[in-house]
Amino acid sequence: MDGHTVVSFRSIYWQFCIDYSPLLVCSLLIMPLFMLDFLRLTHRFVGPLVRIRESLLRLMDNERVAEVEFRKGDLLPELQTTFVDFLAFYDQQRRGAGNSEVSFDADVRSMSESQARVLSSVATADSIDEPAEAAAV
Repeated sequence: MDGHTVVSFRSIYWQFCIDYSPLLVCSLLIMPLFMLDFLRLTHRFVGPLVRIRESLLRLMDNERVAEVEFRKGDLLPELQTTFVDFLAFYDQQRRGAGNSEVSFDADVRSMSESQARVLSSVATADSIDEPAEAAAV
């Protein structure tokens, strides 16, 4: 052959393991820290979502939900604020359900401006769709 020595895969792999064994050991030592950090981060995301889900299930069972508390350090604080506003709006709707004079506009005024815009656009879309649905029936 051309003067080249043939080296087996086993010897190449063994030399690789010897050369990179410190890196492998360090990786194995650091891995539990990465896993712990990953677990904490995912719990900071999922914890609020679980609390919101439990509150929604309680609302579906006609239970009163006063407020949702997130743990210190949980992510998604905007979700908490919006959900608490929704709970206040929902509670107001439930109390006013027997009163026919409670108007949608008064309820929308009591909400934050961004939530009011979303509900108004939904209400407008629903009122536009109603004549088409009535004509179809």
